[in-house]
Amino acid sequence: MKPTDLREGSFHGVRFRGRGIGGASGQRWQVNEYPGRDDVTADALGNAPNTYQIEAVFTGESWLADYSALLAACMSAKPGEFRHPEGWRCLAVPTEPPSYTVVAVGEAVVNLTLTEVGEAPALTSTPDPVSSVGSAVEELLGAVADAFDDAWSAADEVASVVEDAADKATEATESVTALVERLGPSDQVGDTLAALHELDATITALIRSPANLRAKWDAVFASLTDFDTLRALADLFGGSAATSAAAKDDTADSGTDAEQQAALNAYAIDCYLWASALGGLANAAAATEYAAYDDALAAVNAASDDMIEAEPLMFPSALAGLIDVRGSLVQSVLVVAQTLPRLKTFAPTTTSSTAEIAQLLYRDGRRAGEIEDRNRIQHPGFVAAGAQLLVLTE
Repeated sequence: MKPTDLREGSFHGVRFRGRGIGGASGQRWQVNEYPGRDDVTADALGNAPNTYQIEAVFTGESWLADYSALLAACMSAKPGEFRHPEGWRCLAVPTEPPSYTVVAVGEAVVNLTLTEVGEAPALTSTPDPVSSVGSAVEELLGAVADAFDDAWSAADEVASVVEDAADKATEATESVTALVERLGPSDQVGDTLAALHELDATITALIRSPANLRAKWDAVFASLTDFDTLRALADLFGGSAATSAAAKDDTADSGTDAEQQAALNAYAIDCYLWASALGGLANAAAATEYAAYDDALAAVNAASDDMIEAEPLMFPSALAGLIDVRGSLVQSVLVVAQTLPRLKTFAPTTTSSTAEIAQLLYRDGRRAGEIEDRNRIQHPGFVAAGAQLLVLTE
């Protein structure tokens, strides 16, 4: 039987063709045996959950993208809709890690064991990536903010040092104020006085509310929407968090209380900034309008990889939120992107312009810019014969 003759199913919106479909269901029984007795008793434990063994086959031009998407969907922290190749649907979770084999270039097989956990919605609705990912990011950042506030507000000895600095700033302000009253105002003294007032207010605000510090960072991240910029920031803050986490562990046994708290504060700051960058990265991936499914898959995989890297170092109380954001990306962005064109490789048989290639592929020479941008073509009027170009399947 050819793969194209197999019936189609899906999990978390990722389509596959099923081969070797099996399952198990029915009543569970507990059989009781007793020492010195030949008879046994049996207790009915209720119906076992329905389980399904699926051998999912991927072939064709989009085999790699679909195969990768199914593996990503199996990492989701939430149940997903399973559409059985026989036509009915349910909510299911993978009860065993999927096993997979790349048979050859152009074909892969994934073996899934799914357990039914509920009924699927009466109608399959298309998720809104911006809304669903945004909600998950809000929950993540809320958990991170609480953890940051807990870490920072515990800084008793550090706070006393900052309070001393605030006292000194207040004394300096009072001295300069007295000087102004005695000698009269001047621009230089006025600037110094204003700076001291600002310093005094800032230090006092930091002592009273770590939320003030977070608000300044939140304002910065709210203005960032570029995926590549946010990924670079996530990489930067991730490296810093790894360093501060190690310093926190080093001072845990040998450092003074003040040193331990200072290390905890540095770690808390790095984790908050790291989580903010990862949350922004997820929102950017959800808000992007992708031209091809492969583009969406690459963005989701990149963001997911960064989040997986963060899991061992993130605030423990924020770990579940980080996993939910990753699952939301897979469930919403990739499900919506399933309808997008896939990428394929095309090689012109003769030297051509990008406009001629666009006309040949899409019947629209005005789409030459898409080919130029995706393949970074410097000379649109001269694309050599045999050049390997990434183009959309339409």
